[in-house]
Amino acid sequence: MLRCFIISQKQSIHSKWISPFILLFFFLTITLFCWPNTALAAQTIYPFIDNGDGTIFDPNTGLTWEDGTNKTTFNWQDALAYSSDLSIGNCTDWRLPTTKELASIVNRDVSNPAAYPIFDIESGIYWASTPVAGTGKLWFVDFTTGKTGKTADAQELHYVLSVMGGCSLTGDTLAPVVTSPSPADGADNVLVSAVISATFNEDLDPATLTSSTFTINDGTVTGIVSYSNKIAVFTPDPGQLVKGTMYTATLTTGVADVTGNALLEPYSWSFTTESQGDVTPPDNGSVLINGPSLLNNAIVTLTLGAFDDIDVTALQLSNNNVNWSPWESFAATKNWQLLSGDGEKTVYARFKDAAGNISVVYPSNTVTLDQTSPVLTIDTTDLVTSSSELTVSGSREANLTVTVTSSQATAGSPTANGPDGWQSLISNLLPGVNIVTASTTDAAGNSSSVSVTVINDTAPPTGTITINGGSGYANDPNVVLDIAGNGTGSSLVSMRFCEDTGGGCYSDTNWQQWQPFTSSTSFPLSAGEGPKTIFVQFMDDADNTSPLTGISDQIVLDTLGLDFEIFPDPPLLITSSNTYTLAGTKESDLTNMSVTVNSSEMSPISFSDFTWTADLVLQEGMNNITVFAEDVAGNTSSKTVVIEVDTMTSVGIDQLPTLTNNNTLLVAGTAEEDATITVAVKDLTTESVATPCTIDLSSLQTQW
Repeated sequence: MLRCFIISQKQSIHSKWISPFILLFFFLTITLFCWPNTALAAQTIYPFIDNGDGTIFDPNTGLTWEDGTNKTTFNWQDALAYSSDLSIGNCTDWRLPTTKELASIVNRDVSNPAAYPIFDIESGIYWASTPVAGTGKLWFVDFTTGKTGKTADAQELHYVLSVMGGCSLTGDTLAPVVTSPSPADGADNVLVSAVISATFNEDLDPATLTSSTFTINDGTVTGIVSYSNKIAVFTPDPGQLVKGTMYTATLTTGVADVTGNALLEPYSWSFTTESQGDVTPPDNGSVLINGPSLLNNAIVTLTLGAFDDIDVTALQLSNNNVNWSPWESFAATKNWQLLSGDGEKTVYARFKDAAGNISVVYPSNTVTLDQTSPVLTIDTTDLVTSSSELTVSGSREANLTVTVTSSQATAGSPTANGPDGWQSLISNLLPGVNIVTASTTDAAGNSSSVSVTVINDTAPPTGTITINGGSGYANDPNVVLDIAGNGTGSSLVSMRFCEDTGGGCYSDTNWQQWQPFTSSTSFPLSAGEGPKTIFVQFMDDADNTSPLTGISDQIVLDTLGLDFEIFPDPPLLITSSNTYTLAGTKESDLTNMSVTVNSSEMSPISFSDFTWTADLVLQEGMNNITVFAEDVAGNTSSKTVVIEVDTMTSVGIDQLPTLTNNNTLLVAGTAEEDATITVAVKDLTTESVATPCTIDLSSLQTQW
């Protein structure tokens, strides 16, 4: 039997440029040799092409292979990275081959290595990119025998022979590869809350990742598919994963990278969720509100209990079986706040064990919360009394007992005053402030108390009265009384007045009626001039009164006009001096006087008991002098006098002849009224003067 082996001339032909014409030329130029059945003849005919750049093209599959000259060994993850990062033959589309691709270049007619001689392959294990579905193991091809195998140890070091489907110098043509599934293939005890994901060796087109291309158990498990940073994620909907169940995740060939390269084949891996374990919830639970069934404190102590096959680990409480407290560690006793507001209260509890099983809801015993203070009033208001005893009373909640105490007196035991009333006699009141307090407590322990202040005052009030501000005199019988007073521990409430008109104020008949106390009031004095005495009596709110004649004031009533004189008192005074002393008489109580000269005030005025004088400075001519006077009662009067000041004399002589032959001469002229004119003749030779002649003019005469 003859076997033929095709020996070809090495050609530097890249797989992307191979065409049917080149393949025809290749087959026309080969030399066929036939040998007997020898080791060489045992090589199966296989038309591989060595591209001369470290790559070998397989026309049967269209795959381009690394020629095998790299003898470095890698673990599985590093093998994936090495192939992805490989750049030979001017291509960067290299990847780790699948098991099927790697088995396609095995030469099963030879061993050690089971490879075609065009490859520089070692007798040993070469990694495949394909995991073994549902086992967590990885496929490989052992070129010692050419058989496939699988291993669970991804850290084993093996050879790598990279492959690409064709070189695209302007883009990626390599299919994406899953480099790391999660949970790992074959994993168990996976939490039912786990997220399933797969990490790829390159970026994917997110639009190709859908619930149709990424499924769990052929789509029976629902969830949300997402993608980020080379990781496809399947997040199951709550409750979709159940305990103790195996699930298979599948990525279909509909998943593609950003350049449109799809997965070469579906990628699947399996995992098993955690064991169901304990599924029996705690039972025989109980919750007890300790204490009386009627209470006034919303904070209570609970006693709690439940039974579980393993252990009760947590509890949760509610006041209404709707709103629950956060889960907390189980405790047999716990303080708890009831819902506010009076009424019946129930606490609800549920328990959880270590496996997370939750019991049914257990209600507590029912209690009644009463936080409302009982009704209690006291009808007596704060008061002042001069008595040593009084009765206080009020209302109460039906059937409740009232207790009465007093700070400085004896409180009698309260007695019922109807179905909802009470009263108590307070005796032996001491002078001063007494606090009377009534209190009661209801069945829930709520208390109420009310108090009244009682002032015991037996001292008479005191005070003062002042007439017209204390002036001492009045010229108007209607005067103003200023009153001040106070009680001992009490307040003044009333007052009354009496004017002593001669009969005294020792009898009530001479007093006015009581009137409300005020600090100021008007009062009409009795007729007649002279001293007037007014008494006041006070009453405080304890009905204590001041003495009848103990508080008084006096004033002198003077309503007559005052009397003073100016002397002499002619209608007109004439003086030749600019200074003049004006004088007159006055009443003894006239102490306020002033003088004006021509409307300008002049001072001072000098007084004696019954006379007065004023030194005036006058001006030439007529001076109007006004004297004002006021006595201590406020009566006023004024008088006016005119004083003429004349300090100059006016006289004239008619024209006389300068020469005369007569020894007698008539001399005539003019002068002021009432002037006295003296005429004398002087001898110019002898300087002697003749006896003068005197002429008195009348008040109406001005010529002489």
